[in-house]
Amino acid sequence: MSVINTAATESLSLGELGISFAKNNKEIELLCLGRAGVDLYVPEGASLASTTRLKKSLGGSAANVAVGLARLGHAAALLTRISDDALGRGVLAFLKKEGVNCSFVLYDKDIKSRTSLALLETRPVPEVVFYRNHPSDLNMQKEDIAEEQIKGMRAIVITGTALSAEPSRAAVFHLLKLAKRYAVPIFLDIDYRPYTWKSKEEAADICFSAAGLADVLIANSEETELLCLAEVFQEKYKKETAAESKPKTTGQASKPSLEKSMIRFMLNEESFNIKLFIAKQGRDGLFYGYKKNKEILLSQQAAFNVKAKKPYGAGDAFLSAFLAALLADGLVDMACQKGQASAAMVVSREGCAEAMPSSLEINAFLEAQQN
Repeated sequence: MSVINTAATESLSLGELGISFAKNNKEIELLCLGRAGVDLYVPEGASLASTTRLKKSLGGSAANVAVGLARLGHAAALLTRISDDALGRGVLAFLKKEGVNCSFVLYDKDIKSRTSLALLETRPVPEVVFYRNHPSDLNMQKEDIAEEQIKGMRAIVITGTALSAEPSRAAVFHLLKLAKRYAVPIFLDIDYRPYTWKSKEEAADICFSAAGLADVLIANSEETELLCLAEVFQEKYKKETAAESKPKTTGQASKPSLEKSMIRFMLNEESFNIKLFIAKQGRDGLFYGYKKNKEILLSQQAAFNVKAKKPYGAGDAFLSAFLAALLADGLVDMACQKGQASAAMVVSREGCAEAMPSSLEINAFLEAQQN
């Protein structure tokens, strides 16, 4: 393993990793697959147990990412299902108001189906209560995806909660295969939510299989550890990779060797497609791994220090700004900086979708950090 020098890291482009975007010549640039729901927030600092007031907003990882991309000037569409009731109609109205293309958003006709609901506190260590009984988004079907519309898209974004149950799981793998057929880059965020899966082991194996089809994989520490539970990794590679010398990073803090073993496996496995692995580390920033000249290289990037009002929303904010920056110039390190800037801004604001920043706000934030 080699150490990456800072200059080489800053100039790394997606093109060098074999990822290219189609020209922007379609009504829809990007398709985000996953859940859309309703978030109910208590006033800042208050508790769910005692509050008598709630503020309604859009929630759900894929919906948040789509809104984030739209605010950054991109023609983003959301692929999901919502319930045919007041909550579902409210979600659709918010998405349309934000400029998200909703041609792939369908009302689910199952009378048991419900749009997901989350009750959230706005404080650094919040209590969050989710209601996902018969969630509409997990009723997505393969037939919801029009093959002709996938051709020429610039990228596909998949949030992993959609893999947690059928028929949504089959729809995800169908979309993955279509994207590969038409050479559309795939960005997969593991987006692990334990309450949506039957077991941790099932989540590990299914997410692991999907990860192998992605071009860019995004995971936090918990999600990378989850992937390490996958049977294939456990049986064939864990002991072998743990015995290998550990790759060095460009930053100061050391990272868990198990995470790096997983990154080495993902990037080395010939049957896998991954070209870039983003390992988010929360307040410790992130590091990303990639393969260049047959070597696996890691680069580390610190997080921005802000006063957080709450911890959630950061991952969705990161992904939308990260992808938007890559579409602009393809430089990985700057895209990570903009992603982290967006994440820092969202955790310091109320809400998730409504907190997503504009390009001007992200640039102003970065400029202020340099002064």
